[in-house]
Amino acid sequence: MSEVIPGAIFGRLTVIGKTEQRSSNRAFLWRCKCDCGNAVFTTASKLRSGSVTQCGCQKTSVIVGERYGKLTVKERTENQGKNAAFVCRCDCGSENVFTGKWLKARGDNADCGCTKFTGVAPDQKFGRLTVLESTNLITAYGNIIWKCQCDCGNTGYFTNFHLKSLGGSASCGCLTGKKYAGWQSESKNRDVILNKNNTSGVNGVYFSKKKNKWCADIRFRGEKIFLGVFENIEKAAVARRKAEELLA
Repeated sequence: MSEVIPGAIFGRLTVIGKTEQRSSNRAFLWRCKCDCGNAVFTTASKLRSGSVTQCGCQKTSVIVGERYGKLTVKERTENQGKNAAFVCRCDCGSENVFTGKWLKARGDNADCGCTKFTGVAPDQKFGRLTVLESTNLITAYGNIIWKCQCDCGNTGYFTNFHLKSLGGSASCGCLTGKKYAGWQSESKNRDVILNKNNTSGVNGVYFSKKKNKWCADIRFRGEKIFLGVFENIEKAAVARRKAEELLA
């Protein structure tokens, strides 16, 4: 039976040290670090028995190399909120990040959006909106961002989720004088103040210790879009800037 000491490994957990905190049965809690980076506090008995071996990030049971529809799981990446996330490559050649929860839900129908399961295609009409083209940007939940034009002449960006949800009532709001939430360009919604934890000096650009590389992402109406992994901060910043310009 393995001894619970700093540095000991139990499953995906590495023991950091004993704390002064206690469980409900008064046993001391040990601080551990999961392979995904999350902190876990548990008792020595649970570690030794094997009842706690991870933070819960692997509950999706998604394994590198598995296929979900047209997607092949390449590697684990930073969590999307509380959901485990994975870099996947589509048969069409594109790579994007999807949550394990989304992959499991889509199953054999999963792809990057290059097939018709999204229910959106160029020249399709949703109310007063005509779909012009795909931006090839995909959110962590598998929603493609489409450039659309309203009958009044305004252009803007919607995800396939918004378009299908609005259906026949979709427009830029030109008839009611009240634009739908999220129709504004991302540049108006984007925070201009850096997050306090940002160390790159560039919004949406951060260094991944796990990958030992720079990453970039951008948020579009509450959904995160992973822009890629880069060798240096300059390339990551360029990817972020291009996404900003595209969605402006």
